[in-house]
Parts: sequence; C-alpha cells; structure tokens
Amino acid sequence: MDEPSDNQSIPNRRTAASVLVATQLLGDSLSVVLSFWLGWASYRLLGFAKDPRSLEFYLAVSIPAAIVMIAVYERLGLYKPQVSVLNIREHRAVIHGTLVGGVTFLALSFYFRDRDGRELSRLIISFSFVWLVGLASLFRMVLHKALEAGFRRGTGCRRILIYGAGGMGRQLLRRLSGCPELGFFPVGFVDDRTERQGILIQGQTGKSHTRVKVLGTGESLPELVRTHSVDEVFIAVPGAGTGRVRRIFESCRKAGVEYRFVPHLYGLFFQELQIDTFDGMPLVRHRELLPQPIYDLVKRLFDIVFALVALVITAPVLVIAGWLIRRDSAGPALFAQDRVGKNGRSFRMYKMRTMYIETPQYEFHPKRGDDPRLTRLGRWLRRFSLDELPQFVNVLLGDMSVVGPRPEMPFIVDRYSAEQRIRLKVKPGITGLWQISADRSRMIHQNLDYDLFYVFNRGFLLDLVIILETVFSVVRGVGAR
Repeated sequence: MDEPSDNQSIPNRRTAASVLVATQLLGDSLSVVLSFWLGWASYRLLGFAKDPRSLEFYLAVSIPAAIVMIAVYERLGLYKPQVSVLNIREHRAVIHGTLVGGVTFLALSFYFRDRDGRELSRLIISFSFVWLVGLASLFRMVLHKALEAGFRRGTGCRRILIYGAGGMGRQLLRRLSGCPELGFFPVGFVDDRTERQGILIQGQTGKSHTRVKVLGTGESLPELVRTHSVDEVFIAVPGAGTGRVRRIFESCRKAGVEYRFVPHLYGLFFQELQIDTFDGMPLVRHRELLPQPIYDLVKRLFDIVFALVALVITAPVLVIAGWLIRRDSAGPALFAQDRVGKNGRSFRMYKMRTMYIETPQYEFHPKRGDDPRLTRLGRWLRRFSLDELPQFVNVLLGDMSVVGPRPEMPFIVDRYSAEQRIRLKVKPGITGLWQISADRSRMIHQNLDYDLFYVFNRGFLLDLVIILETVFSVVRGVGAR
C-alpha cells in the first residue's frame, strides 16, 4: 500500500468521503430505478398483463421509492463508514433496509392513485423490491472492491498511530497491513520504552510488506499527530494500569485525535465474549454457541445442490487434470488423507495430488510455490485451487461443507488448546474466511480469529459472501489451501 502525502492527505480524505457518499446515493437511486424496470418487465414476462400502465409510469413511481429507500438506508447508517470482515455488516444492513423500505413503500402505495383513480400494482412493486435486494447488494460489493483498490494505493485512508510496539501492537500492524481494504494506514508506532525508539517493525502478511518505525514516546504524541496528519490512535498496551491508560486517553484528547483501545480481554478470544450493560455498567459474559437448525438444514441442502452442480461442470477438468498428473510424475492422480471434522470426527479428505509420491503423507503444507515437494503441475493446480475440486465428494458425503473452517490433520488437532477446539463445533469447509484472507502465509491454527468469527457469526449471507470472494480469489490465481 503506497503512503499518501502528509500535506494532501486531509483534503484528499475529505474529498474522498464526499465522493463516496455521493456515489452511494447515486448508486442506490439508480438501483431503485433499475429494479422497478426489472419488476415491470418480470410482471409482463410472467404473463401478468392486468395492469395497463406503461413502463414510464412505474419509472416515475421509482423516484419516491428511491427517496424512501435512501431515508431507510440513512437511518441504518449505510452512508457512514463501516468496517467489518468482508463488509458483512453493510451487506446485512442493505438486505434489512431493503426489506423495511419495501414494506414501508407497499404501505404508502395504498395512498397513491393515478389520474384515473387506480391503485398501483402491488405485484410489480413486490417484484421490484425483490430485484432491489440483489442490485443494491451487488452495487455495494462492486463499490467495496473499488474502495479496496483505492485504499491499496493510499487514496482516502485514515492515517493511524499504534500506541504500543509490543506483541499486541505488532499483531495489530500485521492485521492492518494485510487488510488494506479496511482503509487504515499505519504511519508509525508510539512507545514509552526508550530501547524501542527508532526501530523498524515489519508487518508482513502474504505478499503485503509494511515497515513501520517507532517514532517517539507518549510525550511527543501531540507533535506526531500534527506532523504526520494522524486521524486516529490505536492503543495496544496490554497489562497497563488504569492510571496509565487514562493518561494515554488524556494525551489523545489534548492532541485532538480520535482513539481506540484494544481491550485486555482480546487475548481471551473476544469472539467468545458478549458485552451487556447493567444500569450503565458494562458486564462481560461468555457467549454461548446456540444451535441453528433452520440454517443447518438450508446449508445442507445448498451444499448438496452446489456440490452436484460443481462436480458436473468440472468433470472434464478433473479428467484432464488426472491424466496430466499421472504423466507429470509417478503415482495416482488422487490423494486421500485423514482430516479432523466436526466434533473431532476423522474422515478421509480427497484432493488432486500436487506433491511427489515419496513425500511423507502427514506434514505441514507448503507455504510457497517453489517448495521442492510440489510437482511442476502441482504448483499450477494449487495456484488456481483446482486440487480442491474432489472435496465436493466430501461435501456430498456430509463430511464437509462448501464453507467452513479448513480441516486440519490429526497430529495438529492433538495439540489444540481449548480455544482452538471451538473451530471443531461446525463442519469444515472447502473455503472459508481464512482461505480468502491475506494471512494464508501462516498456518491455519495460527489464525484462529478468522475461524472464531465464522463460528459465532455463521449465517447464509456470510456463506454467500465468502463464496463470491473465493471466486474472485481463484480468478486472480490466489489459491486456497
């Protein structure tokens, strides 16, 4: 990610924020108009010809509908910056807002009449808002990708200082440098330890390399904020006493900069915790992993249909790849290995063979494409995730799902901690949050936060977003493991 200029960063960010809101308003308005056109067309194509009014009439109706939708979206905070994994909060808000806006407009439509006193067609309006769910979500997804590309170039980023150059601060740097789509640019560290002053700390995640310097101590915070045009300070000082934390907060307020604090409980895997309030007092309790029988049923039906379609479509690829594998190196085309699934149950997972036959069956997977264990064809298969295709058989057998935490080998699971075993509470998947993240250079069990987020936030919408992101990753040649 390129560093934005200090002198131009503030006006650039303000301009970028204004352009973003204008783009969102325009895109949402056009999505409503287009959805009404598609709703009217669907009404006609399905043989409902009772409403004689023209397309132009319903395009005019889409204008007040767009006003209603913009008001609902604004109420749900869709025109404010949102930061979440895969932008899932925004996708949920779009679907929620479209449903609320659709019901609201249907209710208001009872008061609308044309010049002849006729009511609007409820069926056309219903068709239109069904289309709007898909169009608004697609628009936000495309916009998110465009923003991500801009953030990678340093356009519109929020410049941040990380207070604390210890383990937690370095982990925060690694996450931020690996997720430029979040729009945060780390300009440096602040640390009160004199031995850390001036050192360079590298945040490396996959192909992303960010070298950040410890710029000064807390006493120099106001000057650093002004000199480097800092928007926000991320405070990562685990173990700091209440007095020290208050002093850091006061320094940030005096510097006129926003700040966030990484809580000490982060080390307890925050996804497991839930914050309630009791008469204004925050209370932290353990978050229960509740059963979701309806979601599980829908997910299983989706898995079966998706796996069958995928196997039919990719059958020629599997046949050709199998033939090429046998010609490229000695050994079978398929590779079977014991993996650990839901509730710790072992199963045989199938893959296209990508390594030489003499390679030990149970070892850590290759981290780089030039690993000597990989065959020439295997490097190419792994790059485009074609070696994973036989796992759709595992999906049909019920051992795996299309989306879920990646299954690991028994010798790794045997060393799991209690927190790591939480990932075994759901079915493993062919793809998941870790597989499409920038942290794939590290081992699966070293990135537990991704799996915990999925386990505690799993839902059909999140699954669909992960599948779409996986398609983008495969097309770019960034294979999963």
